[in-house]
Amino acid sequence: MKKLFIALFIFVIISTVIYAGGNSEDATPTQTSEFINYSSWAKVNAETITGDVTGVLGAAHERSKGFREIYVNEIGLPVESGEEDYPFPEGTIIVKESFKNDKGSKGALSNLTVMVKRESGYSPDYGDWEYIITKPDGAIAQQGTLSVCIKCHARGEDKDYTFINSSM
Repeated sequence: MKKLFIALFIFVIISTVIYAGGNSEDATPTQTSEFINYSSWAKVNAETITGDVTGVLGAAHERSKGFREIYVNEIGLPVESGEEDYPFPEGTIIVKESFKNDKGSKGALSNLTVMVKRESGYSPDYGDWEYIITKPDGAIAQQGTLSVCIKCHARGEDKDYTFINSSM
């Protein structure tokens, strides 16, 4: 019985570490308050996005049948709009709303995914981006250098690990 308890305890600890997937050394993670008013920022897409414009969407963002809206703060807008060149400046925040597909229409919000351009050295191999995934109520579910996000966004290295621009 004692061995079973110890094995279960170790499993819970390992599962928690794997699920968190974040940068445990990050002493100053981005707070929800820094992007709470994102809907007042510039909306990147003129029309709601659905399908898979990247070709690598997989299970993220409600898959290819989900609906998405993307916003960028003022700091990142000059790069997003093409007025300035990549990379995005530190302080850029990009928010993607993901909505469920409700019989071919935009349904309920499933989550927000947020990219925050951090200080140089935060994640030097992947553009110094912090990734955040929220629950529908806005509570942070995962945060940091999330491998699930990096795996896909690494393909966008030429656009500072993003897939957005005003032409979408």
